[in-house]
Amino acid sequence: IGIGNMSPYCASKWAIEGLMLSIAKEVPEHMTAIAYNPGGIITEMIYCLVPELQGKIDDCIKLGAIGPKQWAEVCVPHIIEMKRNDVNGKPIDRPNLKELLSNNWKIYRQVKQQVLDEQAKK
Repeated sequence: IGIGNMSPYCASKWAIEGLMLSIAKEVPEHMTAIAYNPGGIITEMIYCLVPELQGKIDDCIKLGAIGPKQWAEVCVPHIIEMKRNDVNGKPIDRPNLKELLSNNWKIYRQVKQQVLDEQAKK
């Protein structure tokens, strides 16, 4: 995926996938190398895309956006359950990736609009 104003970030994601393909051929049998797509986890990095969300991360999480704790509850068990022969060297998406991203962006737009509405009242 390419995202405007995030070129270095997007390029690094592609680089990680290539790196994992190579490392997967080098690691011992008891290890696994994957490029795990965590989906959208709301962190301060969102400010690069939606500056209006500054200071609003907790509000977004309360509305259902995925924060680090919510991510860990779903993704840690997913990662632990993986079998080396099925995933070694492959890019793996977190469960429900598309729905998660869609929901997160719906929430981001909602909170952004609330901020813009508040600013307009001033």
